[in-house]
Amino acid sequence: MNSSVHCYGYIIEWEGHLNIGKIFENGKETEKKESNALMEEKNRFSKLLGELMVEAEIKNQTLAKEVQYDVSYIGKWVSGNMLPAEKTKNKVIGKISHCLAFAASPEGLADIMADYNVEEPELLEMALYDHLIAEYEFVKEQEKNEIYDIGKRTFYYPELTMPQFLVKMHHPVLRQVKSLKILSLVDLMALDHDSRLRFVSMERGLLNDEQRPYPNVHFSLILNIDMSRWDYVYDTLFLINMVANSMHINFNLYSSERAYGRVIFAVENNFMISGLVSENGRCFSVVTSEDSANCNIMYEEVRGFINNESLMFQNTTMIEMMEKLDYAHGMLSPNLRSVIGHLTEHFLPDELFDELLEQAISIDPQLKYYKEDLIHLHMLNKSVLESSNFRIIIYETAFSELAVTDTFDFYNCKVTLTPRQKKILLNYIISLLGKEKNLHVKMIFGRLISDYKCKCQ
Repeated sequence: MNSSVHCYGYIIEWEGHLNIGKIFENGKETEKKESNALMEEKNRFSKLLGELMVEAEIKNQTLAKEVQYDVSYIGKWVSGNMLPAEKTKNKVIGKISHCLAFAASPEGLADIMADYNVEEPELLEMALYDHLIAEYEFVKEQEKNEIYDIGKRTFYYPELTMPQFLVKMHHPVLRQVKSLKILSLVDLMALDHDSRLRFVSMERGLLNDEQRPYPNVHFSLILNIDMSRWDYVYDTLFLINMVANSMHINFNLYSSERAYGRVIFAVENNFMISGLVSENGRCFSVVTSEDSANCNIMYEEVRGFINNESLMFQNTTMIEMMEKLDYAHGMLSPNLRSVIGHLTEHFLPDELFDELLEQAISIDPQLKYYKEDLIHLHMLNKSVLESSNFRIIIYETAFSELAVTDTFDFYNCKVTLTPRQKKILLNYIISLLGKEKNLHVKMIFGRLISDYKCKCQ
């Protein structure tokens, strides 16, 4: 027997008998309390599928027609009594995602797009597929592993390899990009290179689309920086790339000795995983939990290690750097070394500087009040390049991106170069490399972020 449940104006069809106590909200019947209790008993895939169908206002029959399955299967997937078959999961979940993105009501589509921070149905389909697959694989992984149930939605693993730990750390909750608060305390620099990259998600992004901005995703990472084992080239580039690769979220990086030997990852209200790192790179005494009380205890514990003194990178503006003389002090530092991912105002001849200054002022009128300061900084940059012992590593992409996009970073103001201006810029850089003996430049080819295998010449 099928039962219909009225919830916020939508109707969900459930298979079987439900004992539903009714409450009233906005004059409509709801099954809010009983439905929430039922959802708690479901697996994560079924819970997400049911929530999405409610939000999209899609009935079981509609989804059954899209995936070409009997409607009874849809009811079992939603109720948690069954999962799609392993061998057909990609095809089935792909059709589910397509149906949710293209058959949703206008109001439901708008709400789901807001949840996943996308603006087109095609992008929403990809985000839904990514989230549903992640939840499906999480459920299957839980079924396979031998774990100790030590409390409400809390589990204990005596020992895990680092790859196993990282798989569990990349929890499906990270796909819920509308709002996330994440804290992590980890001895990251003690891990092998591959594990580091996997931890900070440089290979596939912390979220499903690392190029799209997620302003409500907050991630604070606390590292143990041990200079006795510091690789000045690799580790420095690693931190630079980690910060650059996290600019799509609200990211903060801290340093604390309390991260020594620890690996903790906590998402407020949703998920936590913690363990101790052994010398052989394995994790032992690992605990995971989806119980909000446990998650928040760990979250607050890690937050207690955060303070301004341990903050490694601080957000600022170019105007603040000029007013506090930070820009000038940085250029006058002894043994100056720089890693450059895109071309900046440091490499400008006088004629091109004058043209770009006027263009920047037209884009940001506030810069006209700092015109004289910018002129002085330009003269300082030229002097440093011509007389200081300046060592530079430049990404090859700095030139290729300029050729493709015509975009140039002029004191943190994005300006567009004409073909003539690009020619002037490149000729000036070539002349610098040919005549300045104190200027030491190396070029890095390939994507340093993905695997850190680079070729210098």
